[in-house]
Amino acid sequence: MPPELCAACAIGPADEIIAKGRREPRRTAILYNRSHEIVHEGLGRLNHDWMWTFIALKSAQVPVDVIIEEDLNPDDLKRYDCVVVGGLNLARRHVAALKTWVEAGGLLIGAGGAAMADVYDDPMPETGELFGARQALSGPGNTASVARVTFPATDAFPAADLAPGGLAFLLTPTTGRSLATYKGGECAAVANAVGKGQAILLGFQPGLTFRDNGRAAGPVRAWLIAPVLKRLGRQRVEFDHPASEVTLFEHDSGLAVMLASFGGPSPEGGSRLSVRTDRPIKEVASALRGPLEWSRAGDRIEIQTRRLEPVDVVILR
Repeated sequence: MPPELCAACAIGPADEIIAKGRREPRRTAILYNRSHEIVHEGLGRLNHDWMWTFIALKSAQVPVDVIIEEDLNPDDLKRYDCVVVGGLNLARRHVAALKTWVEAGGLLIGAGGAAMADVYDDPMPETGELFGARQALSGPGNTASVARVTFPATDAFPAADLAPGGLAFLLTPTTGRSLATYKGGECAAVANAVGKGQAILLGFQPGLTFRDNGRAAGPVRAWLIAPVLKRLGRQRVEFDHPASEVTLFEHDSGLAVMLASFGGPSPEGGSRLSVRTDRPIKEVASALRGPLEWSRAGDRIEIQTRRLEPVDVVILR
């Protein structure tokens, strides 16, 4: 069945829940930085980094928004617990808004080179104060030195040894604490306490690192999403098919979980889907394949899905 027709058939039985229901709020956002693109054009192809970071978070069932610079204001930032930023240029007022948001308890994750300069490409020391570190682009002579990055286990990240993707920046901690080192011993990541929140700066691009280290099927996903999940807590929906995404809708008539595969093999016997809800549930069914095996475990409904090819909607009533 063509994917478009498959999607239409899957949505049909849940159309009331999806069309009239409430989608799970997105508490995480990724900045699409147009200032970087204006000033530096294709340097580092950082739009690919933002895309792959988005895919990494979605594959871990983290609801995520893509925002632009105009969204970096006090009212819009209140919607989020975590924000990921990249790109070498950002307006000073936007850095100031992010700092105020972090002080109130937000988690800011910056990719290598994030907001090093303002929109006129003048150096911006305010960013170094926010992240607790200075940044310097690694030169051609350091290629071998920055070819690997090692993270010991900390409260922010699990232990990991990765090939960092994209542009490499050498970090010099000021008020921040070092989280990782490159092969040559240079600092590759820092964490800085700012008020009630935290700012984490990586010396490289996390999305491109995800792409180059096994993607959703590799250990890199657990590393990338660790600080986000620590801030957000256990997700309302968990799906153990790694190359996939889920979207939860709630309505008075029931719950619907949209499932979509990013590609890669889906287990022949299906995957485990876990949904947190205190609502009384009497039946669980796949829109495409009929009734599913399920059980309640505390405040969660544990479901055995069927093989995902390539989309489905699981309905809980």
